[in-house]
Amino acid sequence: MHQFWTEPKHKSQTIKGFLDQGFINKILKDYQHAKSVLTKSYRRPIDIHEVNTKFYKDHFILNEFKIGGDGIKQSNLPVERYEKLCRRLNERVGFEWFKDTQNILEDKFKKHNIPSELVTLNIHNLPNSFEIHTDGVNITHRDKPRPDSFPHYPEHKYVPIEPQNFSHQGLITLQNNGPKNGTIIFDQWCPISTYLVQDENYNGHYKSNIRFHRGESLERFGVKVNGYTNTDLPDEDYDIITKATDGSITKEKCHGLTLDEILLFGDPGNLSVWAVKKYHLPVPLGRDDWSQNRIMLQYEAKEINKETKE
Repeated sequence: MHQFWTEPKHKSQTIKGFLDQGFINKILKDYQHAKSVLTKSYRRPIDIHEVNTKFYKDHFILNEFKIGGDGIKQSNLPVERYEKLCRRLNERVGFEWFKDTQNILEDKFKKHNIPSELVTLNIHNLPNSFEIHTDGVNITHRDKPRPDSFPHYPEHKYVPIEPQNFSHQGLITLQNNGPKNGTIIFDQWCPISTYLVQDENYNGHYKSNIRFHRGESLERFGVKVNGYTNTDLPDEDYDIITKATDGSITKEKCHGLTLDEILLFGDPGNLSVWAVKKYHLPVPLGRDDWSQNRIMLQYEAKEINKETKE
């Protein structure tokens, strides 16, 4: 695989007061309005787990919702269908502020000495935690069954989709009612999106091509888990993580890893930011402990292309 990345360099940190309350209120108003539209349409309470955008011409626009609820399996709702629901109910669509968000965030990145270009932009209110993982560049066929040649992958079939040298990613707190809501960041990293599931044997999981299970090699597609120690998580790190997860994590899950930071979401306007390529884990882990009201503005950014910015 051609190397399109550099090592992660951005500090894992919380920047307090990153986004002002006026803009936060504008985002939450449209989010709650969309929940109301969907609840009226489905005639039952609807949860919006994600509001996703796409980049069109020179700005971000509304693309789809990921929704769920009691008796409703999580599903994607394209913007075209949402617009039809709004017309039928004589309701506004909203989310026009997405158009201005790129300039707002990129100006604030410069102000806080983390200059980057925005690549993705979404709203998250996720229903549960999930495995230790990296985000960023996706590989082709990541959600297809493993090839018969596993653990060997034909290089021409498994290639990066839109390879980017991602810089940092972040979660900006919009609304948060859980004092332990946050993200654990590890020192280890990978240039493509993968999952570390070292405490489970492989059994045909979804996205199995990008999941490293118990006993499997940590090299795939010409990349590897960088900085892996091949030893247990240090006791000091384990004690800190145990407190953050109320003792619901095992050393096996974190084998080979070391703790970078634990970033708590805290008050509205705070930015939790870390290098895209680093492995991380949303907390808390227990379903009963997971807050259903952790609404975040989520983004990924890449290194600035100096040729296009000059």
